[in-house]
Amino acid sequence: MNPVLISLLVTAAFFAVAIVLGFKLGRSPKPYPKILVAAKIVLFFVIAYGIGECLTRMQGATTETSLSKVLLFIALGSLWASLASGIVMICIKKKNRGWILTHKLTMFLMALSFVAAGVFLLLKR
Repeated sequence: MNPVLISLLVTAAFFAVAIVLGFKLGRSPKPYPKILVAAKIVLFFVIAYGIGECLTRMQGATTETSLSKVLLFIALGSLWASLASGIVMICIKKKNRGWILTHKLTMFLMALSFVAAGVFLLLKR
């Protein structure tokens, strides 16, 4: 199996754990439990490292720009946007539907980018 695809699958597994933790945080009252917030922040760094590892392995394999690389950069950008909206949601006193929607949309975009990058990796594009 392709080492880039293995890195992508491991990163996607951590992303799935982050989604489950996000649902738990969404159902818990404010102030959020510190252990869940800390776990979510650690998962952010693990996912960011995983995306970077995928990009590094792709760079070593080929120098041309592929659709998979572009999609991983989109996933990385939406990861940063998700972090920013998550920090805002932690800091505000009440739950705000706008920030929750923003956070969910960035996570959805990241998930879509992961799946598409995996498909394009399998198709070698």
